[in-house]
Amino acid sequence: MSRVRLRRATTAVMALCACACSHSPRKLGQQSPGSVARLAGVQLCKPNQCNLAEPVPPDEPYRYLSPPPGGAVARKLRSARVVIVLDDAGRNSATYLNSEEAGPQISVYFSTGCLTGAPRARVTISATAVASPGRETADGHVVGNAYRVSAVADLGVAPSVTTPVEVQLRVPPPISANGRYLVEVQNGPEWTAVPTVVAGTDVVQANLPRLGAVVAVVQLGNR
Repeated sequence: MSRVRLRRATTAVMALCACACSHSPRKLGQQSPGSVARLAGVQLCKPNQCNLAEPVPPDEPYRYLSPPPGGAVARKLRSARVVIVLDDAGRNSATYLNSEEAGPQISVYFSTGCLTGAPRARVTISATAVASPGRETADGHVVGNAYRVSAVADLGVAPSVTTPVEVQLRVPPPISANGRYLVEVQNGPEWTAVPTVVAGTDVVQANLPRLGAVVAVVQLGNR
């Protein structure tokens, strides 16, 4: 994974990034418009449906599953769900999953062949906000929602995950002054940190070794 640090993109750059076509994905670390768009937390448009004349909306306020005390307003969470069909070899094509906020709160990228299952199986991929592991983990202070990333095929059979899945989480304010964030994945009753990139002012990115629940934390001593 490229260890890069991006400032929030300007409106013009975000507009260009948002028009990156998702039919030609590249591996992490390569400087393609698609990878820059993912790093910047930009929801990608469909091929041949890009319109630079449309302004990019500012990020909306963060939507919490359980708003913290002190002024956060309860807002209905937006969905993150897409249905794909595996090919004749039982492999997925490159797929993006973005929650529907202006400024997606979670974005997930499944590279080609990341999921395998029965040939031509329909697979529902989703990211759903779930209860977070309290205010603290072993590594830091939980910020924002926890999300459960899942993939379920026809008849409820889960496809296999053959390579890590790339995830981005938007971090709600206040933003840590030192920007020392981690993405953690649930492992039974425990939460374990995975290598994390701070990919923007309020975006963190990591590769998930498996599907399941994820959350962002700001490291202890840097709140």
